[in-house]
Amino acid sequence: IPITVPVNVDLRKPGAPVDPDKPGNPNPDLDVVTVQGSGGNGPNQLRASDINQSVAVTAPIYTGAKDGDVMTLFWMGVEVSAAEGGVIDITMPMTELSWELEWSVIDAGGNGNPIPVNYQITHPAINDNKDISRPQSVDVLFQPAFIPDVKFIHLHTIYREWLFCGSLRTDSV
Repeated sequence: IPITVPVNVDLRKPGAPVDPDKPGNPNPDLDVVTVQGSGGNGPNQLRASDINQSVAVTAPIYTGAKDGDVMTLFWMGVEVSAAEGGVIDITMPMTELSWELEWSVIDAGGNGNPIPVNYQITHPAINDNKDISRPQSVDVLFQPAFIPDVKFIHLHTIYREWLFCGSLRTDSV
């Protein structure tokens, strides 16, 4: 005789109900964010002119938004804390999601293209389920490149400014 045990599973999730034709995360029905620096660059581009200023991240409100939903932003896959401007508690009515990130978040991630930025929706008062947006690619270039000065070693003993065959050595690494 097979043993059966009834199991209660809470499949409720924040946002719109699951589309059976597009299940799973990321949710293609959630809009991607737009990242805008304060230095006058185009959207989804951060440059040196944005340094030490807040960065605005926005997205249209999603279908099914309700009081108590919590929006958490991710920069390069790392959760951005509330202290850094990465958490929104939803209070309806709202038409747009809007985060103001501290520059320290971008600075910690450094330069890159693409830098993925996305958000997740949770509703902690109901359950632990979440909905995740697709990532937006952000072009970040604010730190100057650093190339160390070249130092030539194993030079000729007489012609100190010339490289010669004896200058070449096997790399021990």
